[in-house]
Amino acid sequence: MRANDSSEGATHQVETRVAGAGVMSGNYYQPTTREQIETLWEGVALRFSRKPILIVGPYVGEFGHEIMDFQSYVRRFRRKYREVHVITFPGREPLYRGCIVHTHGFDLKTAGYIYGRISDSEIRHYARDFARARRIANYDLFSTAHLHTRWHRRLLFRQEHEVIRPVQAVPPNDKIVFHFRHIEKEGNDKTRNFRPDLAQAVCNLCRERGWELACIGHPKYALCPGGCEDCRTDDLERTVAVISACKLVAGELSGPLHLAAYCARPIAIWAPGEQRIAYTFKRNPFNARIFVVRNDTTNPSPDEIVGKLENAVAVLSGRG
Repeated sequence: MRANDSSEGATHQVETRVAGAGVMSGNYYQPTTREQIETLWEGVALRFSRKPILIVGPYVGEFGHEIMDFQSYVRRFRRKYREVHVITFPGREPLYRGCIVHTHGFDLKTAGYIYGRISDSEIRHYARDFARARRIANYDLFSTAHLHTRWHRRLLFRQEHEVIRPVQAVPPNDKIVFHFRHIEKEGNDKTRNFRPDLAQAVCNLCRERGWELACIGHPKYALCPGGCEDCRTDDLERTVAVISACKLVAGELSGPLHLAAYCARPIAIWAPGEQRIAYTFKRNPFNARIFVVRNDTTNPSPDEIVGKLENAVAVLSGRG
């Protein structure tokens, strides 16, 4: 459920140095030891709280970490609270079924990596202002500040995984859906973008084989070469419907590919690093089929990509 927030629409830059005692490390906020201890005790209090309302966020981190980490902790809290208010980027309602979802105005391009540049104190101030503006009383707070270390995650909280499904069932089709990442984000993110010329070449080879193609992602942060159905949108409901109906999702390993795995759909991936590939197999709660094109580059050759897609299609069709 999405809330009708009058405060939505404004865009806020996430500064390199934000309010807080911690430091920036690789474009994400690293709390002090004192802050880690404080949030550890807050987590203990959450375990035993009897308050009826939980305010979650604001979440200002990477999309992939929201899918693999954050949303599954929030799902678990639905058992405990009468109301769960989640503050996140626009269009993320499918990740938080059963919660009241609110949109913040932080800019994705300056948000940073992992859980983002936003500090623990800034998260806390934002959430309290949010509650005050809506006259919400007797509530708890939960955010990425409570997940900084493995001790926070393992000792205090549990995840609850559910297949992310469309609101209404969609008929299956044989489309191959691509996410060609292309975002101008502060930091080293550009190294993970897929070259436009290669994206067009991949699609041309696929069309020669008679495959139906579509592209997903945010219209500002992903490519859609000629000959592909343009399914790019900032509305995750529509993206989940496209993914849930298709035969296979392919692309450089990023948020929409993690989303596809959490929709329990097969994926074909490439990434510059075996560790990232291995993490995808580890964080695969629904055992989605994973086909690896390359583990050492962001831009494999079109022939390599399409060759792996041919293998994947054969396997998924029962011919491989």
